[in-house]
Amino acid sequence: MFIVTFYSYKGGVGRTLALVNTAVRLARKGKRVFIVDFDLEAPGVDAFSLCGNGQQHEGVVEYISRFTANGEVDALKKYVREIREEETDPGRIFFMPAGRKDREYQVSLSGLDWKHFYGQQQGFLFVENLKAAIEKEYAPDYVLVDSRTGLTDISGICTLQLPNLVVLVFNLNNQNVNGIAQMHRSIRFNKIDKDIKTLLVASPIPDVPDYVGVRRERLKNAQETIGAEVDVVLPFDAFVAFEETVLPAASADTYLGNQYQSLCKRIIKENPTDALTMLEEAKGLAEQGSLEEAESSYQRLVDAYPRDHRALFEYGRFLRVRRNKRSMEYLQKALELNPRNPEILVQVIREILDRGKLDDLPKFLDSLLATNVPSAQIEGLAETLVLKGALEPAKRLFLRAIEMSSPPSRNALQELGNLYMRMKEPREALRQYERGLSLEPTNLAYTYNLGYALNLLGDAASAREFFEKAILLFEQGPGPERDAPSQAANIYQAISHAYAATERKDKARELLQRALDLALQLPHDRPIYSSERYKPVLAKEFIEETRLMMKKVKQRSER
Repeated sequence: MFIVTFYSYKGGVGRTLALVNTAVRLARKGKRVFIVDFDLEAPGVDAFSLCGNGQQHEGVVEYISRFTANGEVDALKKYVREIREEETDPGRIFFMPAGRKDREYQVSLSGLDWKHFYGQQQGFLFVENLKAAIEKEYAPDYVLVDSRTGLTDISGICTLQLPNLVVLVFNLNNQNVNGIAQMHRSIRFNKIDKDIKTLLVASPIPDVPDYVGVRRERLKNAQETIGAEVDVVLPFDAFVAFEETVLPAASADTYLGNQYQSLCKRIIKENPTDALTMLEEAKGLAEQGSLEEAESSYQRLVDAYPRDHRALFEYGRFLRVRRNKRSMEYLQKALELNPRNPEILVQVIREILDRGKLDDLPKFLDSLLATNVPSAQIEGLAETLVLKGALEPAKRLFLRAIEMSSPPSRNALQELGNLYMRMKEPREALRQYERGLSLEPTNLAYTYNLGYALNLLGDAASAREFFEKAILLFEQGPGPERDAPSQAANIYQAISHAYAATERKDKARELLQRALDLALQLPHDRPIYSSERYKPVLAKEFIEETRLMMKKVKQRSER
């Protein structure tokens, strides 16, 4: 449980607005959030429609008042309710308001003597008990506390005893900056010797042109006065100035929405026990090449969050890259927690392919295709299936990817056509090449492959027509010299078919010799795509195949 207090020296700077928008964004990330409105003199959290829109519910004041009256701590659940927001799934938000806001509330509030409460009624232990009760009853990832303004006893409780982090929200005028500077010093050099982090949030700041210079000067003044840089700037937004607003996810591309998102990310980053923070640490170690440390970091993460599907998934993916046999264990645990997550399903399928357990493939493909997985991801997985020799499942995925896209992916049409050729179904291949050529009439690959499919189907006249077009496109093009040697070898070998079929056998032999020369430069175990078998073969096999083709062309030319 990480406690964050939102504090401002003066009102009107958007403190509560920032708190509620942060709560919603945390919940959208799957976090459990608990809001406490400790601004007892001027509570504002329940003014948001999300939080009740002014409805009357007992809260902090009644909870404390009943303890001071009889010395017994009431059940916390009586003062807390869950609030819903359309986009917070799978997170949850719980809210403890300031109180009912009736005449009795005012009487109870005026009767609270905080010095007496702390000095004679064990107020410190009561607040500690409140923290423990929140953790026990609701197990929140984050507690967000809305604090009273100014330098008061309540603000001291909220900025010193309660939090792990204080978000200091202020405008850039001198009164705000000087007040925040004083509070910043009192937090940093607190008498209870507690390590409390701070974030400085300037708000609401007009977006004036750079040439005016006043914004830059005031930010510099704030940094010099407070002794620390401003972490986040929340811009003035006329729309939210009119009412208490939770910006929807769709507004993330607006300046204010983007800055609320930045604030949320900064808060998460300051929490060393957050799964996302731990995950970023582990990823960072892996990127630096500190693999043993990264694995230890991932292990700590999954130990701390054994039911966090993202943590389990990322650890499983990390182990998979390292070819660790335990990868499947963590990937399957992640899938059990989130069975319709396409990203997890894709990794599980890839792991199945790596292990050669193709019997397990159909059920996972069914699950994947029942999700909203993007067509590009399906297409990429289909290409992997082809490389692994799982041709029927690959065909199914290519067909789905083509079906999902409008217009269909040109790459998917090409790959599916090649797959049909490999499966010795030239008629089906022909349909895919024709669709591709209708989208790209001057595409060399579609033109050549269409001719080759027609030739296999016995339509020599039509085949010759497309071979002639392929030769023209080849000769007018930049040539395959720019391509990698393996790719260039494939192109030369393929186009030799077109020249041979159009009675230009010398040219066919010339291209085959070029393909052979390139293949001989490569290691014998380097894969090269065979234009005859429509699949990658080892360079040594490609060399044998090309020599045999040269022999056949020579025999035909000698007849």
